[in-house]
Amino acid sequence: MSITAEEQLKILEGEREKLTLRIGQLRSLLKQYPDLGMSRDRWGKEVVFSNSLRSRDDLQYLIKNNCGCCSDSPKELWAYITLDDGKTLPISRVYTESHNMFIGVDATGYRTTPHSEFVEKLRKKGYSEKFIEKLSYLDKG
Repeated sequence: MSITAEEQLKILEGEREKLTLRIGQLRSLLKQYPDLGMSRDRWGKEVVFSNSLRSRDDLQYLIKNNCGCCSDSPKELWAYITLDDGKTLPISRVYTESHNMFIGVDATGYRTTPHSEFVEKLRKKGYSEKFIEKLSYLDKG
């Protein structure tokens, strides 16, 4: 398949606009969070993170299976702040970790059975008590 040089220019200009927006957003985030870093998860999805977010009370979180095919898959905690709905800015979330944090297992297929030390692990990493309290339901049998 071939395209015209004009079509190729339009494609490249669109990519340049996206890169310019991303560069601007990264510069702005780096000013806010000097420890900002980037990594990729096991599926290649980019993770933008700042450990300095851990002390915030307003963190949101996801708890998900590490693997979709295993019934005893470890449960992961992904704590983050939301920047955008993902439609305007290239980076819509900044996570607190460069990778997931294992907090338990999915022993029943619908309920997380937490590791006994997960709350202490969060405290040692500097997560706020208010955020830890949001997860207290996991610690109840």
